[in-house]
Amino acid sequence: MDLEITRSVHGEVAVLRLSGRLNGATALLLERWLQEHAPAPLLWDLAGLHFLSSAGVRVLLVHEKQLRQRGQATVLAGVLPSLQEVLTITGLASFWQQLPGLPEMAAALPTVRGAEERTTADGLHFSVLRAAATPAGAAVEGALVRWQDAAYVGASVQQLHLAFGRGGLGARKDTARARPVNFACFGRLLSYRLEDGETDALLVADPATNFVRIEEAWSFTGPPLATVTLHDALPVATAYAVLQQVSGTPWTGALLAMPAGPTGPTGPTGPAGPAGPEAAVALWVLPPASTGIVAGCCLPAPGLAVEPGLALPALLERLQALAGEGLAAWTLEALPAGTQLHVFGSHTLQAGADHTLNIEVPATPPGHFDESELIVRTLYADCRRVVLTPLTGGFSATTWQVESFDAQQRRLLPTVLKVGPPAMMNRENAAHERYVRPFILNNASVGLGSATQGTAVGLCYNFVGVTGASAGLKTLARRWLD
Repeated sequence: MDLEITRSVHGEVAVLRLSGRLNGATALLLERWLQEHAPAPLLWDLAGLHFLSSAGVRVLLVHEKQLRQRGQATVLAGVLPSLQEVLTITGLASFWQQLPGLPEMAAALPTVRGAEERTTADGLHFSVLRAAATPAGAAVEGALVRWQDAAYVGASVQQLHLAFGRGGLGARKDTARARPVNFACFGRLLSYRLEDGETDALLVADPATNFVRIEEAWSFTGPPLATVTLHDALPVATAYAVLQQVSGTPWTGALLAMPAGPTGPTGPTGPAGPAGPEAAVALWVLPPASTGIVAGCCLPAPGLAVEPGLALPALLERLQALAGEGLAAWTLEALPAGTQLHVFGSHTLQAGADHTLNIEVPATPPGHFDESELIVRTLYADCRRVVLTPLTGGFSATTWQVESFDAQQRRLLPTVLKVGPPAMMNRENAAHERYVRPFILNNASVGLGSATQGTAVGLCYNFVGVTGASAGLKTLARRWLD
C-alpha cells in the first residue's frame, strides 16, 4: 500500500485518516488532495501510517502553517513510535497537538474545531484556541503563583518552569543577596540582568539541580487555558480586557511571543535590541484591576518565528535554541498584530510557600546550611515536608536524621543525610559501598542518592542505625543486649 486517504465523520467532526506510506511520491498525492478538498478536517488519524519521509513532513508543515494563519490547528492521533521519532529528529515533536488514539479523540472532539474568531468593542480582531480537554471533558487549568517576601528561598529551574522575578544566583544566601538579579525562567532557559545592566542567558543542563534564590517572583504552573492570537494591535488596557474575557477569572497571566515591529517591546533607549525592534518573548502579569500596569520581563529573541497557533512547548523549544541574550529593560504600551498570548488563569492566586518543600530545622542550623537546604530540596523534591534532626558523630560532616512526608502528609521511611566537603563525601560513599553495605543484614543500608551544591556534597541513606520514636529501629548491638 502506498497511501490511502480517507475522510470520515466521527460524531459531528470530520476525521482525515492516512494509511500506508507518506514518501516523496505520495506526498504529492496528499498535497493535491488537500488542495481539492479544502478545508481539510482538523482531526487526523495516523494510526495506519507506517512511514514518513522529509517530503511528507514538508506537506504536513505547509498545510499546518496555512491553517494557523486562519487561527486553526490540526490535532494528530495514533502517531506510531517510528513516526514520532521522525518528528523528534526534525524538532517538530511538539509542533502539533497529539492524542494517543480514537477514544481520546472522541473525548477531545469539542476542543479541536479550530479557533474562535472574536472582536473587541473597538472592532479589533483576535482569535482564541482553547486548551485540549481531558478524557473527563474538562480543560486542565494552570495556576498563577505569587512569591512574596520569599527571603531568598531556593527554587529549582524545573520547579519554576515559567517564572520571572528578583533574587540571586548561587548556593549561599549571602552571595545571592550581595549580587541581586532580575531573572526569568523559560523551560530550561535561565535569563538574568544584574543591577549594573549586565545580562546573560543560560541553557540549564539539569533543571532539577540548578536553583534560583527568590526574593519576589511570579510563576506559572500547568498548561495555559488558551492561546490568543492578535490580528490587530491592541493597547495594554484592551489586551487586559481580552485576557479577562478569555480566562474568566480575576487574576490573569500570559506568556507573550511578539513579532518584530515598531510597536514591539521598548526600553529606555528605544526598541529592544541594538539593531532595532526584534521578535521577543515576555512573561507578564496584569493586576486585578484594569490599570494598564504590567509586571514582567522581556527577552529579545531575534530570529524567533511567531505564527498563529504555535503551541507553548514548541515556543519554548525555539526559545531555548536562541539562548544567548539576557533580559531587556522594557515598557509596554501596545501589543503588535501577530502577538501570541498563552493565557494562564486561576480562581485564586496561589502562594509560593504552597509550591515548595517545607523544611523544618533547629533554631540555629549550621553555618553552611544554605548549601544543605538546596541539597535537601534536590534529594527530597517529591516530598511536601521534611523535619531535620541533628545526629552526633560524622566528624567533619553534618549528619541529619530526616523525617519526610508526602503531599498527603503521610510519613515516609526515615533516612539519614550527611553533608560535607566533596573529598570527604566521596571517600564516605566509597567506604560505605565497600565495607558497610555488604555486611548489613538484608542490605538495610542503601545509598538513596547524592547531590552537590556549592562546596558541599550530600549523601542520603536509609540506614539501620537510625533510632528514635519516629523510626522504631534498633541497631544490632541493641537487639543483642535486649
